[in-house]
Amino acid sequence: MEDVDRIVGRVDLKADRKAGKLLVPGAFAEDGTDPGSIAGELAAELREMARWLGLDDVAAGNRGELIEPLRRAL
Repeated sequence: MEDVDRIVGRVDLKADRKAGKLLVPGAFAEDGTDPGSIAGELAAELREMARWLGLDDVAAGNRGELIEPLRRAL
């Protein structure tokens, strides 16, 4: 059974309503977490959040060890 009560990462978020994008300036994996193993699920959740906010897209920035795997997953 997967441990669903554990925080595996953190993201900085900003809604750019004019551009219609949810911006992710930084994404950081918690200690002991493989960034590549969480990027796909995180991307899906961020897309859902963007839709909930009425935004069309998600754009990854450049800070944190999770940002490259996240960019590939988006």
